Amino acid sequence: MYQVAFISEAGSYILPMNPYKFPVRHRADHTIFNILESGEAISPGLPRLKEYELESSFTPAEGDRAVAFFVEALASLKPLRMILSRDQFEPENVAVVITSFEHEERGGHVVGEIHYKLTLREFRPIQARVL
Repeated sequence: MYQVAFISEAGSYILPMNPYKFPVRHRADHTIFNILESGEAISPGLPRLKEYELESSFTPAEGDRAVAFFVEALASLKPLRMILSRDQFEPENVAVVITSFEHEERGGHVVGEIHYKLTLREFRPIQARVL
């Protein structure tokens, strides 16, 4: 069992229903180039920011509040905290920014239930390096 919570400067929100799956993408900036008469080669690159994608629904009672929270967080231009708590594991507490938030009410489902897709990317503050 797990629980997903978000904390922003404007407040906090705990997802009322957990997503069926919680994919996390780990990628790197590898460079692929072609060597004449040898074919492709790859030069390993640095890791990219992690990307999280959640898909689920908000109950009719939570729908308006949830949509308002995520729309406001997207518009705020500030990172928020995502806290993922899982049984028998330390909670994961990561700063993220919302890169996409889609929501819709679907016919044939519970009236007022809002289905959503939320895409987040890990946030790291920009820091100047001393050379």
